[in-house]
Amino acid sequence: MRIAVNAGHGPKDNGLYDPGAVGPSGLLEAEQNLKVAKSLLAKLQAVNWACLLIHDGDLDDVIKKNNTWGASYFISIHANAATNPRARGVETYAWLPGGQAEKLALVIQKELVSKTGQVDRGVKFANFRVLKYTNCPAVLVEAGFISNPETESLMREGAFAEKVAQAIFNGLLKICNK
Repeated sequence: MRIAVNAGHGPKDNGLYDPGAVGPSGLLEAEQNLKVAKSLLAKLQAVNWACLLIHDGDLDDVIKKNNTWGASYFISIHANAATNPRARGVETYAWLPGGQAEKLALVIQKELVSKTGQVDRGVKFANFRVLKYTNCPAVLVEAGFISNPETESLMREGAFAEKVAQAIFNGLLKICNK
């Protein structure tokens, strides 16, 4: 199995840095995403799956790296943000209903809710470029609202990133071992 893991946001080829959303006490989404991605990669490598970490703030680069590498599945990790600081929960996106991406999104979403105890915002469909233009089933995980002070505080703890990574890993195992 070949899994591409995209830690959303981060450095761009032009030297700029896309921090993503910034939590109320300054936690950068790009840093949180990378923490989750590294934990997920360790789990994937432990079961001898080939994996590629993509930490790039340019979506076209992310898509190109994934497609050139030839991933079996693509996982993009993000943290949500809203103007309402009370917004909370986890959600998982796929491009269209009815395919392997939706199946994976449903399993990951269930695992995310179970492992993190966060509100279930469900599986959603969106025309995100990283979902639409990757050459394999792709999902985008919104692993909590970094704009929520309580959730941001949880994100600062290593245990939360570990729980998110474990949820994604469990979802991949359930789909890929069928």
